[in-house]
Amino acid sequence: MTPLKRVLVLVAAVVALVVVARLFVSELGSERGDDGPPGVVLAPPPTVPVTRLGEVGRAEAARRLLEFLGPGGAGGPAGVHFFPGDGRELYWFVEGGSAGDPVLVERRSGPGATRVETRWPGPVEERLVWAREHDSLEAPQLPAGESHNLYH
Repeated sequence: MTPLKRVLVLVAAVVALVVVARLFVSELGSERGDDGPPGVVLAPPPTVPVTRLGEVGRAEAARRLLEFLGPGGAGGPAGVHFFPGDGRELYWFVEGGSAGDPVLVERRSGPGATRVETRWPGPVEERLVWAREHDSLEAPQLPAGESHNLYH
C-alpha cells in the first residue's frame, strides 16, 4: 500500500470515529419527550379538578368529596388527593362509566409504590355516604369494586 493510501485510510477511519462519537454524545443529551418521572404516574385525568387534603382519614375524604360534588353530583367532576396515614397515597374522583353513569375511582399507591386502580360501580353519593360513616368504600349493599394494577 502506498503512503498516500495509508493516509487516506487513516483519515477515513478518524472521520468515521468522530461521526460515531458525535452521534453517541447527541443521543446521551436527547430529552425523553416529557418532563415527568418515568413509569406510571399516580393521578386522575387532567379534566378532573382535584383538591389536596393532606393527611386525613377515608371518612373525612368521603365527606369532603361529597361536599365538592354537591347534591346528586351536580357540582360536576371533582376529586380529592389524600394520605390516610397507613403509608398509602390515594386519589378519589368521579368519572363517567361505560354506560354514562358516574363511577367512583380510587387510585392508590402503597408503601411498595405499586399503583392500583379500583372502579366502584353503583350510586356514587350512596357509596360516599357509606364511606363517611364506615371509613371504607366497600358498601355491602352496592357492587364490589374492580381493581387492576396500573402497570398492566
